Amino acid sequence: GEGLGVDMIFWTLEVIEAFMRSASPDSAAREALLHRMLARIAGIRARLSSLQLAAVRRLSEEFGWPSNELGITADQVGQDNFATRLGNQKVAIYSLLEGASRQAKVALETAVPSVEVECNADHVGTSRLRALARNSDIFVIAWAAAKHSATEFIREHRGDRTLLYAQGKGFSSLLRALEDHFRLAHRP
Repeated sequence: GEGLGVDMIFWTLEVIEAFMRSASPDSAAREALLHRMLARIAGIRARLSSLQLAAVRRLSEEFGWPSNELGITADQVGQDNFATRLGNQKVAIYSLLEGASRQAKVALETAVPSVEVECNADHVGTSRLRALARNSDIFVIAWAAAKHSATEFIREHRGDRTLLYAQGKGFSSLLRALEDHFRLAHRP
């Protein structure tokens, strides 16, 4: 609606992801709603963070909507210091929805080329999951799309290093967890 703002972008993208991945009794009505949502996003694009822009571009590409029609171009990504804060760090993502993890990985690597992102979807603790838990700078778990035993295993091996929990299942939620972490950690 009229109140769509920067703080609601990741939520909006999560809703779009859910709509597009679910069956619809009226696909034309769904498309019309999604185009109205994207038009609202295009109206505030100048105020979006680099990670939000990367997420919008990624979602647009995934569903075949040209991001240039939204007024979002590659040169807009990098307008804030998110790349500086996340640059040269190793990020691990755990989610059983491997498509969401891959989307988040691509969006992060687009926004921050120097970041190293590893994804995992093991159902139980494994040596690879242990290595990610111990060696990554930041670990993000999509708890709504995770196995309890693997989540506990990660927590056990993570220690006091940064562990973030995404609120939803989609790639937008994974990105939002990172952005919220940096926004809270770097407030003046």
